[in-house]
This record gives sequence, structure tokens and C-alpha cells, in this order.
Amino acid sequence: MKKTVRLFMVFGLVAAFFLGDPLTASAAKGLLGKEKAKAIALQEAGVKKSSVKRWTKAKLKNDSGIKEWDIEFQTDKYKYEVEINARTGRIDDFEMRRIKKSSRKAISEKKAKNIALKTVGIKSSSVKKWTKMKFDGKEWEFKFQTKSHKYEVDINAYTGKANDIEKERIHKSSAKYIGISKAKAVAIKHAKKHRAVSGKVRYTKAKLDKDDGVVFYEIEFKNKGVEYEYEIHAKTGRILEWDIDEDD
Repeated sequence: MKKTVRLFMVFGLVAAFFLGDPLTASAAKGLLGKEKAKAIALQEAGVKKSSVKRWTKAKLKNDSGIKEWDIEFQTDKYKYEVEINARTGRIDDFEMRRIKKSSRKAISEKKAKNIALKTVGIKSSSVKKWTKMKFDGKEWEFKFQTKSHKYEVDINAYTGKANDIEKERIHKSSAKYIGISKAKAVAIKHAKKHRAVSGKVRYTKAKLDKDDGVVFYEIEFKNKGVEYEYEIHAKTGRILEWDIDEDD
């Protein structure tokens, strides 16, 4: 019975060697196992196992015919790389490097806002509305409006420099423009001539816009599965462009 057990053990070691289990195969070859190699690396580094934050490598390799364990791990402050002779346990190479942590600190939202305002040359009292204040880890992104303009300013969160600036004039309705309601009526009247528009109309866009010096209303709406798009001159009410598109 004992002879049979011994035969099974020998067969298991041989099978592991040929099937490629690195730990058992190492033991079969008389080489150090992974856990033993890690323990030797910790001893050389003078580090307790509980202090290891991450094992980044534990690999058995062949270096010019010499079997070595390549062990790498990290603590809070250091990175370690240890090469160990897999047969003798001798330390062939040892490296320890301090982990450099960024000392840079992002500027505060308040400071970034002040920089953004100074960059575009306006006072905080002139801002009527802040529409966006976002920090993505690298930049502060601001969107805000004054009485006459919209601004978008991106500030580098570490250098305080402006990465991107956009300025757009706000187009205001006045007596010289026909107004949104009139523009909608013009669009609906035209649409009824080309399609059977009836019942409830759902507007998806109705705004004043400007392109190449021409101010116009963008009117878009849907009715019975059909989408209508119009550009209507803001002063004359003349239809500049129109498109009718049936949903697929």
C-alpha cells in the first residue's frame, strides 16, 4: 500500500513537471517555490509582508541558463525589484526606488474663477449667470454670461493659465425682429401647404441665430412622424431655408 502511494506521488511530480505547473514543477526540479522566493525578497528588503501594498511581479525566468525568480512589489513609499537565484536563494540583484508623489496642488475654484474673469477682462459683478463650473482633474471649465456675451474659459488647474477661451455675442430680440411666435407661424403656414399638418405640433428648436451677418430664427418641429426645419429671416420673415423629412 505504501509503495502504491509513493508511486502516485512520484507520478504526480513528474506530471506536474511536464504539464507546466510552475510552482510544483519548480519543487520537482529542486528550485525555490514562489512563496519562498517572496519571503527571501522581503527579508532582503527589510519589509514585513503586511506592509506590502501590491505584488507587481513574481515570475520564474531563465537568464543565460540560470533559473531566477524576478520579484517586484510596492509599499506606501517604495518600489522593490529583487532577482533571486532559484536554486540557491542567493540575491543576484536588488533595487529600491522611492515612489514620487506629485506635490502639485490644484488651484481652488474661487481662484480659477477670478483668473477666468481677468482673462476675458470683466468684473464678477458683470456676470449675470454661471452656467458651468467643472473640475476634471486637469482643468477648471467655466461657462458664464454677461448682459451682452457668453463666455467659455478653461483654466489649467495647476499653472493657472487659460487653455481655451470662447466669446459669443448674445443676440437679443427687439422691435426690428419679427419674434419667435411670428417665426413659428410662418413655418407652420408654409408646412401646411406641403404636408397635412394638423393637431399638436412638437417644437424641438426655436431660437434666434446669426450666420455671416444674417440674423434668423431656427424653427424645428415634428408632426405625425414628419420633421420640419426652417430658417426664417429675423427682420423680414422670409424663409431662407426649409426641409421636410419623414421619419424612417
